[in-house]
Amino acid sequence: WTWCCAANDTAAEVVDLPMAEALKAPDLTQDVDALRERLVLCEGDKAAQDGLFDSLKAHGAIMIVTFDIGEGEVVRHMQLVGYLRALLQARVWDGDVRLVKPDEGKFFVFCASPFKLLSAALQLASLAKRFPEWLAEVAPEIEHVSVPTVKAGLEDGQVLLLPGDCYGDPVNVASKLGEDLAQPGQLCLGEKFIAALRADEKSSCLLASLQATEAEAEVSKVQFTYLVAPLVGPAEPDACKLPDAVETSKALSSVGLQEDPHQETSAVFVSDMSGFTSLTKKHGILHYLRLVFNARHIFVPLIEAHGGKVIKFDGDNIIATFPTCPDALRCISKAWAEVAAYNEPREKDFQIRIGCSLCYSQVFLQGVEIAGDAFEHAFHLAEEVSTVQEVLITQRFREQLERSDPLPKGFVAMSDERVADHEKHGRLSHHNLSFS
Repeated sequence: WTWCCAANDTAAEVVDLPMAEALKAPDLTQDVDALRERLVLCEGDKAAQDGLFDSLKAHGAIMIVTFDIGEGEVVRHMQLVGYLRALLQARVWDGDVRLVKPDEGKFFVFCASPFKLLSAALQLASLAKRFPEWLAEVAPEIEHVSVPTVKAGLEDGQVLLLPGDCYGDPVNVASKLGEDLAQPGQLCLGEKFIAALRADEKSSCLLASLQATEAEAEVSKVQFTYLVAPLVGPAEPDACKLPDAVETSKALSSVGLQEDPHQETSAVFVSDMSGFTSLTKKHGILHYLRLVFNARHIFVPLIEAHGGKVIKFDGDNIIATFPTCPDALRCISKAWAEVAAYNEPREKDFQIRIGCSLCYSQVFLQGVEIAGDAFEHAFHLAEEVSTVQEVLITQRFREQLERSDPLPKGFVAMSDERVADHEKHGRLSHHNLSFS
């Protein structure tokens, strides 16, 4: 499950429209707190929850497109992604083609019109070809930039759009097509997207121009029949005028990336909730989102009260930084107590079941983006290793904690050393903490 909601981003928010209105480009304006309150009111009432779900759905097409700008030094990589986001913000995303969420070089996009979304996909390929020449004009200090590769998957149907994310079968299919099946330079179209294109003469002509071929594949035990086509821009140079330096600066500001990446030394916190697949299958997506939003409702004020900063939400993860290790642990101790109070009167399926991890070191930050070993270590331990109520700390965090102002005696108990394997970083030494 991939779901990223930036703490301060321009991604799409909640659709709350009757279905007739949802056939138009939806107005994505409802705030998270209002949605959480509505979800709280229908806790345990499946009929009310189903009604809310129906009111939030929109019909349209989803595209998941990934740009690969290559590996490189962290700051350079973050700069390239930032300029890419600015270019797309200035030339592609509009009132019809809506960016739902960015995830580094991957973008989740919604559009009520399949024709417009397919046209946008071809435009993205054209812009990718022109990216190096454009960057040489607006950011000449970034040298030796290659043409990014692009791949995308598109599907049509009923979509649930929520703050910074989207759900539904079209999203699942577009994800498999765009991330698992498409190769760099390829466009994969789902069956319902193809049918929607063929139902319209103008769209059908655009589809015919792609020279697509039919393909079949199995992913995660699900069989897919789809069309695959080269994802390339027009043979002739695109006449579209690219943003100049002034417009680029405005676009960078609009996506929260006006500042260059900066480095700081922090305690990095990542939380992870369990049960998404089973709970969603049993109770529906809104049931799980209620738990996610209630977890944020507990954690975010405590993070801020202890000097921390929420960087972003990534699915059911909360990603934050703290100035010191003791600050982070004091926050988590209080959050754990509030989670326990929330869970106490509820059955297991209705509880917030969450674990977390912490690392301490240098990280690179730019807007809602975070990079560096400390983040990668914390994210891996939270996502792949931690279980419910575990607080995993890396060796770096432990060493810094021992150099910090002492916590009250008996405040935490520490387990023996554990080791987890990380594909990039090898063996990660860590400990589990429990609070008295």
